Amino acid sequence: MSNRLLQNDLDDLLQSIPEMPSIHLENTRFTLQSDQANSTRAVRYCRTKLYPTSTVSETAAGGFDLLTGFYEVSLFLPSGAGVDEANYFADKILSTFKIGTIITNNLTIRVESHDRGVGQLFDNHYMLPVTVDYHCHIKRDQ
Repeated sequence: MSNRLLQNDLDDLLQSIPEMPSIHLENTRFTLQSDQANSTRAVRYCRTKLYPTSTVSETAAGGFDLLTGFYEVSLFLPSGAGVDEANYFADKILSTFKIGTIITNNLTIRVESHDRGVGQLFDNHYMLPVTVDYHCHIKRDQ
């Protein structure tokens, strides 16, 4: 099974969205760039996480596993600017990860549901989570 392959394909799909803020990959060093000296308030970025929930063996289907879980995109936008920009990017994500089947270069992923979460205000950023519930059949040797 390969959650790595699944996350890479979902991240690639997210990066293909025009105007999407840069992605801060999990467990990587990320230096915020800012248009304002000594401030991170002007920086827009997103962070992605894959939350696998279960793997089901489907041996009758010829050596496949069913991966299920959810993919979360956390949008980080400047604080104090309202929610219009956050909703704009959330709508772009939801329209890209439509409910139904998504075919990537490597996998066929079934999107079961998607949701715009409740935003949180931090000192420098407003964070809005967007989640995509998925399931994906994958050959065991991938």
